[in-house]
Amino acid sequence: MHRQKADEAYEIGHRGQYTPVGAYLAGDEIIKIALQHQVNMIHPGYGFLSENAEFAKNVEKAGLIVSHPPLPKTIYAFLPATPLLLILLRRCSSFPT
Repeated sequence: MHRQKADEAYEIGHRGQYTPVGAYLAGDEIIKIALQHQVNMIHPGYGFLSENAEFAKNVEKAGLIVSHPPLPKTIYAFLPATPLLLILLRRCSSFPT
């Protein structure tokens, strides 16, 4: 969801600290902000973070829910994966939940 359509939106880091892509990939900052604002679930989107098992593992380790599969164990099961495999997995509707 675009931040302007969200009920709440938070800046990642301080102004100028990250490029837009850098902010998107700042997993530790995202988790920190989620905990500060009592968020209980993180949707990592459909790009780099959704394919990052370490991010998913850190979200769960912080006591939060990763709301979009694949789960860390699913990501690790397919490493090393090619981008084509990940595209195929994303189109599959039967991810474990």
